[in-house]
Amino acid sequence: MNVIDANETVIQNKVLEREKFLINYWITGNQNSNVTTVFLNGLFHGKDAWVKQIRDLDISSFSRLLFIDYRDCGLSQSYDPENVIQYNFDDIVNDIGAVLKYEEIYNALIVGYSIGGQFAIRLCSQFPDRVSSMVLLNTSLEITGHAFTLIDMFKTMLMSSCDTFAVYTAIYPWFFSSKYLTKLRDLKSSILQSYVDYNKNSKALLRFLNALQNKPNIIKDAKEISIDVTIVSSELDYIFNPETQKKLSEEIKDSKLILLPGCGHSSFIEQHKIVGKIINKLIMKRREKQWKMSW
Repeated sequence: MNVIDANETVIQNKVLEREKFLINYWITGNQNSNVTTVFLNGLFHGKDAWVKQIRDLDISSFSRLLFIDYRDCGLSQSYDPENVIQYNFDDIVNDIGAVLKYEEIYNALIVGYSIGGQFAIRLCSQFPDRVSSMVLLNTSLEITGHAFTLIDMFKTMLMSSCDTFAVYTAIYPWFFSSKYLTKLRDLKSSILQSYVDYNKNSKALLRFLNALQNKPNIIKDAKEISIDVTIVSSELDYIFNPETQKKLSEEIKDSKLILLPGCGHSSFIEQHKIVGKIINKLIMKRREKQWKMSW
């Protein structure tokens, strides 16, 4: 199914059947490009969070863009949402790999944000032929400290049957710098509602959060990465602080680390122009390589 957003951007909506789950994903951008950029979300939000990247003319003109709803999130639901279906971190990574395989995507540029960055690192290890380069935004090798506390707090509130809108009201400030929160004041309600809409089923969301907290050790995966990797860190990131991202950079050979001053956890929103340039640089590098290979 094709849908059209407010800026008349054509977005294909597709579904892939996977082990009692229907995995929903979206394709937009330049459908004829030989470069595909795959965006892997963080917690609580999906494709719509990447609106600034979708509307970035350089990114959308020179690359096909792919967005995936992880199982139990967005429109990727189980056949029976009330049934307790056990799965783990690697099952989610395998869903992503299955979509790339189904779409015959090789050598993609992966943009992984927060938890999505951890999926990206594992994906690179499990499906090396599907990944050519990565941009890792505000991510880390481990879920510790503030990140673990945030997930644990969220789980506790969900199990207490709290109103989900109220829960997100408590979580929301963690993702942005104080300065940017002021800019979002008039948009707060709509943003919180988008979180609620993307995570409709509390039981399903708890399953997803449990899979994240019990993820495998990906340090070995990071050490074995030999592709082009740019890591974006933010000075005011309280979820994955700059030290954790510095450690990540030390584990990934020859990776490039960029620190954004005055920016919170959501760098791709707060500093979308800088992040856009970083992504587009790797798109153009991949296009040039593809062009040389065709001769």
